Amino acid sequence: MSKEKVFLSMSSEMVERPFTNETIEEWNANFNERLATLTETELRYFRYMWPKYGTLYIEGPPGFWKTSIFDSIAKKMNMNFIDLRLTQLDETDIGLYPDVITVEYKQEDGEVKQVRVLDYIAPYWALEANLVPTLVLLDELNRAQLPQRNAALRILLERKIGRNIKFNDYVIMAAAGNLGTEDGTEVESFDNALYNRLIYCKHEPTSDEWYKSFAKDNINKYISDFVCKSGKGELVFRNFSDNNNNRFTTARSWTMFDKYLKTWYPENISINDIIKEAEANLSSYINPSTALDFITYLRGLSKVSLKEIREAYTTSKKLKKYISGLEMTVLISVLQDLKAYSNDDYNRLTKEEVNNIGQFLIDLWNRNDMQEQILSVYQHILDYNFEHLEDDSNAGLILKMNTSSYQDLLNRTSMDA
Repeated sequence: MSKEKVFLSMSSEMVERPFTNETIEEWNANFNERLATLTETELRYFRYMWPKYGTLYIEGPPGFWKTSIFDSIAKKMNMNFIDLRLTQLDETDIGLYPDVITVEYKQEDGEVKQVRVLDYIAPYWALEANLVPTLVLLDELNRAQLPQRNAALRILLERKIGRNIKFNDYVIMAAAGNLGTEDGTEVESFDNALYNRLIYCKHEPTSDEWYKSFAKDNINKYISDFVCKSGKGELVFRNFSDNNNNRFTTARSWTMFDKYLKTWYPENISINDIIKEAEANLSSYINPSTALDFITYLRGLSKVSLKEIREAYTTSKKLKKYISGLEMTVLISVLQDLKAYSNDDYNRLTKEEVNNIGQFLIDLWNRNDMQEQILSVYQHILDYNFEHLEDDSNAGLILKMNTSSYQDLLNRTSMDA
């Protein structure tokens, strides 16, 4: 990284070092450890950007986490993140603000003259980028007007602004755009010469990656579990079929609804509060059919919990009957809660609670549509032996299964291992 002090051209104010006090030596020392935290797609994108030769350009539908994935990369790598929305800027904001400067020019006869020439003034963001490791995203590249697009491409391809501002080796860049006809956006096409300078990737994140990289830590658990773990498939994460009403299901629309909930319920929000808000407002955010699926899912969860199953499954005929009629998405959510149990959680279980959970799993296994999910939970349970209970209490989770089902379960578990 350049050690030169960088000053604003319009005053003597020194450009402030953004967000971190980490030295470049410390950043280099932590590089590989942080690299290991990136998801598969994040790592792929970072590996394209880091050589600083060619420009990573991703295209994907609106609302599908294009900007956010670069923000996630920057956070994990402890880099400054600069997001330039080209459709909201003009070319001077990007880096083509003209300025007349005076330079010394040596003529053939040896005489030195001062000559006024045209150059460009660097925007603040460009100076800030050179102070710490930085990821710069030039977003909406194929939707920007020609002057903005040309300014962005000049920076992406030349890695400099004017004669004096060159981006150092700790500044990485990427661009993003939309698909056009495929996602209903108006875009400008690029010619082959430009595409030949770009490292092109079609951005198609899955709900699982969205969960691991963002939703798990930032989105309401009921939303993230429904979108990513309920078994409903990618349509509850990506659905552009509601063209008549202009409401689409995307990562962005789910995030907007989550922000709505957190704004009006800043403290803990109950599942009944979410049901009420979803019934009144969710179809303004996402595809109405998906909104209805989510409401149905929440209603099912509101009437059953792992706690109830653990405490009363074998003794409450009403609970067993109700659970037997639940759709798979709700039951998968209950299984996910069980799968999240730690050793401490298991240590607190009584023999009766173990038996209740065991019978619940047996009944789900016999439904035939839940066996894949049961295997996943069973493998998690196999890691724990319930030593705090009587010796025969291990049977609470396994030996009560009928012989054929249990043997099939063991065989499939063995094969998977």
